[in-house]
Amino acid sequence: MSKKLIFIFSALIFQFMFVAMTISEEIKTTFNLEEPHARTIESGFPYDEAGISAYINIGSITGNEMNTALSVFSSMIESNSEYTLGLVSNIHTYIGFSGWIIAYLPKDKPVSTIIHPNKQAGGVSKFNTPISRICSAINKNFDQDTIKYYHFKYPEANEMIFIFERLSSKGTDSFYVELPSEFIFYEASYAIYQDSSTSIGTLLVDDIELAKLVSKGQLVTGYYDLENILKPDIAHKISITNADSYGCVDAETVIVYKK
Repeated sequence: MSKKLIFIFSALIFQFMFVAMTISEEIKTTFNLEEPHARTIESGFPYDEAGISAYINIGSITGNEMNTALSVFSSMIESNSEYTLGLVSNIHTYIGFSGWIIAYLPKDKPVSTIIHPNKQAGGVSKFNTPISRICSAINKNFDQDTIKYYHFKYPEANEMIFIFERLSSKGTDSFYVELPSEFIFYEASYAIYQDSSTSIGTLLVDDIELAKLVSKGQLVTGYYDLENILKPDIAHKISITNADSYGCVDAETVIVYKK
């Protein structure tokens, strides 16, 4: 990335938190965080346990449709006359007779855990799979764009952004993040993945190593330290390295905040 692009990237981050950014190689996707309307979800939803969540409402479903949906669950946590809670594609998933389908991570998991590794698209989410599988099983059509997001651990957060970086050759690539102190930041997390057994990929912040990959297909997720590393009003350099001339190293940064 040229010095000119780095300068533009840093300046626009400060003003707009990546909105309308068009820089090559980094793919940025922003999502609004919206609480499900009036909390009309059945009383059994585990509000106190859920973290980042994706949801839709497909309208009320019948008993036969619920029975069909159960076939998609690999394991059950609870099932009764109002809702079913269990695992679909290893994701905690809830479906209620009122039509709510909610896929969520436990609140102690970083948001970056929802990333599908090795997919060159910012914000590609593991949440899409359980929602689409249930809708397909009960013949309910839905538009992927109608999926909404909410973080039950951070109810005041109103936006999150995914920043995707891929390095498909040997070397280092970087971008800059500057968090304005006018915003409230609740979480910044990362996911880093590699597809080559010969590659050694690393994630660095301001040239300090944060995560290292040493085996094929390895995926590492974790948190950035918002107090001691990603301090506000400072342009921080986030870099990935790739020691392999052929394999890819992917990294995704996710920031949850209130603006």
